[in-house]
This record gives sequence, structure tokens and C-alpha cells, in this order.
Amino acid sequence: MSNAPAHKGLSPSPFQFEPVSEQVKNLIAAVQPVASLERAHHASRLPLGYYRAILEDNRQLFLKVVSPERAPLIEHSSKLGNRIAKFDIPVSYFLSGPLPLANGDILFVYEWVDGVFFDGSFKMLDSIGTLLARLHEVLPQLIDKNSVQCRLEEDFKRISALAADGTGWSTADRHAKQLLQNWANVTRDLTRDCQPIHNDLHPGNILFCNDGRVAAVLDFEECLTSRFNPAVDLSWIIERWCLLHEGGGDGRVAGNFFLEAYFRNSSRGNGCSFDEVVTISQYRCVAALALIWQRRSKNDLHSDEEWGKFISILERLSSF
Repeated sequence: MSNAPAHKGLSPSPFQFEPVSEQVKNLIAAVQPVASLERAHHASRLPLGYYRAILEDNRQLFLKVVSPERAPLIEHSSKLGNRIAKFDIPVSYFLSGPLPLANGDILFVYEWVDGVFFDGSFKMLDSIGTLLARLHEVLPQLIDKNSVQCRLEEDFKRISALAADGTGWSTADRHAKQLLQNWANVTRDLTRDCQPIHNDLHPGNILFCNDGRVAAVLDFEECLTSRFNPAVDLSWIIERWCLLHEGGGDGRVAGNFFLEAYFRNSSRGNGCSFDEVVTISQYRCVAALALIWQRRSKNDLHSDEEWGKFISILERLSSF
């Protein structure tokens, strides 16, 4: 479903910004004038990463520096976000780019969005359901559904290889075998009513206002290549926002509340059940494990943070 596993961790943490050197500031200021500049703390090589820029008039901007290889994807997805915004769906609005830096990397400039992450409230779940129903109505108008592919064949090959490993050193091969036994039903659920979807709805990709309204939907890169049943997006919310939210509570109650909010605002009617969405979540996790397994040696997997995350998610999903 994706060219890389989902983002690290289950709950996002706010960026911790720190001042940059004069060298980095001057590099960026040469193409985007700034009064001050801070970089989010992470391990990427300088100057790659996310920045908070303050202008002379005290306005804030969000800056993203990427490699030349990633620039076309970022440009296309950022322009898609602006087109989505025309339908009154809040995004971090793309202002300018690609702007080449002197070292060869590429700068993109966005409006700054003040927002908070999901706090587990039903008010925020209601807002997500309403917004996601609207997003699923809009995306087919903006992306040709025939221009993106439902990549199940690639996933099937990787999952089959994982299931055939047979060493029993991990529960991953057991989950893979169980999924393959139900593959016909999984395929049916994933491909019914295919259309472009967001396909990256982890809790770090939606910001909220303090009153629970959505402040911005972020990161539309996966939209450009993801064509599935919209229930795949619903599975992200059920899994990461309801069942696995660190705030606790009854995940099934929260999940059903979200689904009611979504279908209340969707022209699709009541198209899938809670259990069907959980099954899709299990597929997504096994597909991610198969991708990691393909790329890493077994000796590395025991200590791989992403591997452990998806094993944990599958075990927790199995209890619902």
C-alpha cells in the first residue's frame, strides 16, 4: 500500500525548534528572506528538515527543505493540497517553491498553522468524521482514479514470502498466514468502490483548533499514488486514533462514534462495519511488516523500532 512503512511511533510529539547557525540561516534567507529561523530537532542531515521562520512583520512561516529527489513529489502534493483547500477543507497552504538552495537542496514555503494534536475527545472524532467524508467526496474530482493503482499484487508477493519463512522466530509469519487465508475477502474489501484516498492519516497529520475543529490536514504525498476503498482511510482513524490512543478509553465505542460521524456526512451511506475496518487495519500492518522484512536481515528485525511497532499493533488489534 505504501512505498515505506508508516511514520514512527503511535502518538505525535510537537516539534522542538532550536535556533540554526548563521550559515544555515543565510543559505535559506538567500531565497526566502527571514528575520529569524529555527529548525525542528531531528536526525536528518543539514539543511534538510522543517523550519519555523519569522518575518520582519512578525508573521510566521513553515519551511520544508528536501532533497532534489523528493522535490517533485513534494511539489505535486503541495499543489494538490492547495486545490483541496478551494473546497473549504483546511490545509497548510502552499505559498512558494520549489526554491533551489545554493547547496542543491530544495525549499518549500507554507503558511504557519497553529494547532494541537488529537486529545482523545469525541468532539475531535466528530470533526474528523465530518472532514474525512468531505475529503472523500473531493479527491475523485481532483485526481484521475485511473492514474493511480491499487498495489495489491506487490503486497501479496511480499506477504506470501513472509508467510513462507516458516522459522517461527516471530509472530509476523503467523499473522501473514492468517491474512492469506482470508485474502479473497480482504481483496474484496480493499478494492470495493476504489478511489483516491489520503492513506497517511496518523495522528501527526491532522491539527486541531482548541475548540475541537480541524485546523489543517497535512501531507498529501500518498494521495498521488493511493487508490483504494475509502474504508482504508477509516482504518487509519479506528486503529491509531481510537483503539491505540494513549489516552485510553473504550476504543470500540470511540471507533463506532467516529464511523457514525463519517457516514452521517457521507453520500455513501453506512458502507462498512467496525470489524471490517479492523480487518483492513490488520492487512495494513502485515503489509508494512512484509515490506520491512523484505528490506532487512532477520538479525536486524528484533531491534527494529518499526518492526516492533507493527507487531504490537497487530497483537492489540487481535484483542478487539
